[in-house]
Formats: sequence, structure tokens, C-alpha cells
Amino acid sequence: MRFSRAVGLAAAFGLATGALPAVPAAAAVTPVCTLTIGAAYPPYQGYYLLHVGCTVGNVVSFSVHGSDVWDDDWLFTQRDGYEIIVDGGRLNEDPGAGDEIYAKATVRLPDGSTLNVGTNKVHGRWG
Repeated sequence: MRFSRAVGLAAAFGLATGALPAVPAAAAVTPVCTLTIGAAYPPYQGYYLLHVGCTVGNVVSFSVHGSDVWDDDWLFTQRDGYEIIVDGGRLNEDPGAGDEIYAKATVRLPDGSTLNVGTNKVHGRWG
């Protein structure tokens, strides 16, 4: 069999390198992150446990914000991990009214990259 005929048969049967089906790239998954605020266990009266969990990746750090009509208040940053216990006064961003708290999380994805993701708002009265 001549070389050109062998190449032609290989191409016809999809054996040539360029004719192999492409392997689809893994779809990029954007994590959804959720902030929960609950009462800390005793003896921490007046303290609250803040926890940020995401559907994909690991939370490296997060900052906590108070939502307002005109401008949101930065309250504090947790630089190491996904939860923290805080005094209720640190969450009281609207004195005399209800508070709306959310977080901005830095998430390390499975491929090693990082992404900043906002969470839901939690409504309540703290402090």
C-alpha cells in the first residue's frame, strides 16, 4: 500500500490526529456563597457566629458589610478562614433599626485560582 493511500484511509476512519474528537474543556463553575449568622454557644452571651460557606472551593477570607440605601458600611474582615465569633455590637450598623449584613468572600477554586463572591443579606437586630 502506498503512503498516500494509507494516509487517506486513516483520515477516512478518523485515525488522523486532527480528526480525533475534541475533548470538551471543563465548564467553569461559579460558586454560590451563603452567609449565616447564629447565636454563639454559651458562655458567649451577646456574641454571634458568622459562617460563610460556598458550593465550590474553599473560603480563604471574607469581609463583612452593612447594607444601606446610599452607601454600604465595611464592618470588618476575617483574614483566615470561613467563620468568626463577634460581639453583636460589631454587626449593629444601623443603630435603632434593623441591620442588613452580607459578606464578600475570597474563594480558592479547585484549579488554584481565586475569585471574589458576594453572599446573601441577613436581616436582624444585633447589639
